[in-house]
Amino acid sequence: MFLKIAITFLVLWCVLFFNSCTSYGEYETFDGLTIYYNDNIATTKVNALGNYLEKNNFTNGEERAMEIESNDTVYSLKMVIQPAFLDSANYISQIEAYAIILNKDVFGDSLKQIHLCDKYFEVKKSIKLDQ
Repeated sequence: MFLKIAITFLVLWCVLFFNSCTSYGEYETFDGLTIYYNDNIATTKVNALGNYLEKNNFTNGEERAMEIESNDTVYSLKMVIQPAFLDSANYISQIEAYAIILNKDVFGDSLKQIHLCDKYFEVKKSIKLDQ
């Protein structure tokens, strides 16, 4: 009986531990796109971004993830992409062009960087937006 309780406790602890290690904060989902954010970001900004991306066919039901960050007046986005696209000049150019439009339409020229990340949100390449 004690062994059964101990195993159950251990399993529950492992589940809680691993879930807490992969938390990127609060999130909203838009047609497969999960946007993570923290307390510095207003939910209205997250919804504006998600709705804009959904309306402009950035989402298609496939699982994707991004994280929005802010330090009061400046925003940055972390986008999870496949490693093969990191070295694609064409793909990077498309992201830059889309980011300029996104900056004007959603962020009011306060989006300063796009970070291209692996699935753990570790930055692999950054794109600085020059205004």
